[in-house]
Amino acid sequence: MHSDWLQKLIHDPCVTELTQVPKGQDALVAEGVWGSSTHLLSGAIALRSQRPVLLVVAHLDDADEAVEDLALFDGLTTASLPALEVMPGETNVSLDLLAERLSVVTQMRTGDQPSVVIAPIQALMQAVPSEQAIAGMVLELSRGQQLSQDHLLNWLESAGYERSEAIDQVGDFAVRGGIVDIFPPGDMVPVRVDFFGDEIDTIAEIDLDSMGSDRQLPNARLIGASAERIQSDDRTCSFLSLLSPDTTVIVHELLEVSEQARGYYERLTDARGIYSYQSVLATVREFSYIEMNQFAGVGTGVQRISLPVERLVNFDDAADKAIAELGALATGTDGEKAHRVVVLCAKTGEQQRLEQLIAEHAPAAVGRIESQVGYLYRGFVWHDDEPLMFVPHHELFHRYHTRRRLRRVSATRGTETFFDLDVGDYVVHADHGIARFKGLRTMKRDQASEEYLTLEFDGRALLHVPASQIELVQKYIGGFAGRPPLSKLGGKRWNKQKEQVKEAVRDLAKELLQVQAARASLRGIRYPEDTPWMNQFEAEFPYQETEDQLAAIVE
Repeated sequence: MHSDWLQKLIHDPCVTELTQVPKGQDALVAEGVWGSSTHLLSGAIALRSQRPVLLVVAHLDDADEAVEDLALFDGLTTASLPALEVMPGETNVSLDLLAERLSVVTQMRTGDQPSVVIAPIQALMQAVPSEQAIAGMVLELSRGQQLSQDHLLNWLESAGYERSEAIDQVGDFAVRGGIVDIFPPGDMVPVRVDFFGDEIDTIAEIDLDSMGSDRQLPNARLIGASAERIQSDDRTCSFLSLLSPDTTVIVHELLEVSEQARGYYERLTDARGIYSYQSVLATVREFSYIEMNQFAGVGTGVQRISLPVERLVNFDDAADKAIAELGALATGTDGEKAHRVVVLCAKTGEQQRLEQLIAEHAPAAVGRIESQVGYLYRGFVWHDDEPLMFVPHHELFHRYHTRRRLRRVSATRGTETFFDLDVGDYVVHADHGIARFKGLRTMKRDQASEEYLTLEFDGRALLHVPASQIELVQKYIGGFAGRPPLSKLGGKRWNKQKEQVKEAVRDLAKELLQVQAARASLRGIRYPEDTPWMNQFEAEFPYQETEDQLAAIVE
């Protein structure tokens, strides 16, 4: 059930008017948006009309912000169509972005269009696979499924995965007998598929730290890992062709969207698989079409309405004064009409501390200022008989921070150690000591070509290390001032230094054990309950804690 203040917005007469835009007519231009009002209006229109909405934004980050804001609505399904952040012909695309994009397209193909789809204009200009093409880019696996191992391997290779000895990063797969390890892009975890003949016996999640099987999975969805196939395949279409005919298209800040689209298109050297902004705009105007702009006079439509939206006031930098100002707005004691104030707090701690501050510095507003745990990127005021003020906690207290979805980091191994090496850098070979990196070269050995790292030691002695043994070499990082002395190839000094280090480590371990034993014999200290100051300190932490941080706090 939605909060009653969101219900008020959903059923506002202005929102009702926005849901009645005829299909294929001149654009309706809504003027006066501020803050996150476009995002909340998009959700309100989708829920009020019970029709899907496509929200078009100018920047990639705008889409993330809209997704976060729309999470305030209960029962509203959202999807963000990411843009492939590469030019046509480039293949170093983020596989996670590729998987997210294909996932949205697959969802649309099944007729399960989300309530609101958010798309940067670049994402709409980029083609998506047609229905025939996408069938070969998605493979569903399930336990007990009749599927030969050869069929799976052939699909992985054709879909852009790379075979390796172990799955080091997204897009890798490895084979050991009847077991296939796969590191798919997107939100899917690395999986281990165990075959029994031509049947999938088990599917399990892989723990990348131990490379062991973890929890069993009933099924897995594999997404293609090749950007080249999507961008060069002739079997493509516009994402707009997948929209339901009753979709309402909302373009946020037309001038900025146009500028970004124009700049993107002008940078192209190859326009294959890319639609021009003019063609995208012509297509979206075939739907119920609304332009929402901050300033009046901007837009292509003949019909215009002024939204009852105002910008949020700037609160005092001091927390007590900011709360007093907020209380005055809520009670109308400043001579203006009393506002209904809703403060959106990102965390429960923020909400609890807010209620304490209201009781201390604006007691007359207790009960008039509402709070809810949720995120709003930028606040605004919706004017009505009773003005409704949306106040993000971070704007109230001037604690701005960036919230961005974190994409999964590849579990790369030893090969990363030399990716940032330049010729002349100092390196350490595990067996021979400190050397100077001279570069990579291809050499023949036993009639086979292989890449070697060439290292220069003391006396200009050279050592060629096969790339397959790269784990023995790492970049030199030490406290030596100036250039470190090179080790003598075949000398005993390096082994002697390693022995000295081992001895020092043993001594340190002995000292640590003695300290630990001394601490264990001391009486413990029982600390008092957290004070209001401690609660305030915790509530002011401006970032979203990671799982490890939360575990450490509990411990």
